[in-house]
Amino acid sequence: MALVKCTECGREVSDQAAACPNCGAPVRSAAVPGTGSGVQEPRFPSVSGRRILRLLGVAILLILAVLLVLPLLRRAGVVPTARFAVDNVGGNESCSVLGDYCLRVQCAVANTGNGQGSIQVTAEIVPDEGPAVSHRSTRVLNPGQREVISMDFPEAEMGKHYSYSCSGQP
Repeated sequence: MALVKCTECGREVSDQAAACPNCGAPVRSAAVPGTGSGVQEPRFPSVSGRRILRLLGVAILLILAVLLVLPLLRRAGVVPTARFAVDNVGGNESCSVLGDYCLRVQCAVANTGNGQGSIQVTAEIVPDEGPAVSHRSTRVLNPGQREVISMDFPEAEMGKHYSYSCSGQP
């Protein structure tokens, strides 16, 4: 029996041992148990627990760095970002048909940023009395693109006065 150095941790290990008792790395000169032929299986370097923890720590630091730095890069204009402006265009009864009253609200949305993005536009009608009603529509706009979105409210009742508004959320 001879002592050999472990390829992973460098400690001395018996050449008869299957694995290093310190780190668990396979010993290259050990025979495969149960074969009796002394033929060795191909060995792969083991990954120690410390190495895994180090890699995991580096990965977490990289993710945190991206999450913290990305908003700063977007504000500086380095990373393309969509920015949206939403405005009321108008509201009318143009969606009404004979016997069915309907109120149509039009919202203008424009991408004023330098990157493509998605926005959810909400149109809301509020009667003088009663609950408000809202409808939503999602659009994807390229930089500089503008679109007028029409949303119909068949819930509106003839004879009531409504105020309306448009808003957006990326």
